[in-house]
Amino acid sequence: MTDSMLRELAVLSRMPEGNIVTGVVRYRREAALERLLNATGEEVYRLQGQVRALDELLKDIKEAPQRLQRTSGSMTTQARQASSIRNPS
Repeated sequence: MTDSMLRELAVLSRMPEGNIVTGVVRYRREAALERLLNATGEEVYRLQGQVRALDELLKDIKEAPQRLQRTSGSMTTQARQASSIRNPS
């Protein structure tokens, strides 16, 4: 996931609209799980994939602020290290 995507998800996770989106995704996940109970054959694999993808999306939205903070924190640390290498005291 790109930094830009991560920033957008972090912003979305803090907005009321983000709660609405998360609710819709959860609803679709639950609906797919319900259909999975009665699925047969190839449909089982397709629905399992849908549920897994929706789970990953929910996880990405939930964890975006923390991941963004870690990414920007590590980038700051890397920049300081590079600066100290270029300009030793």
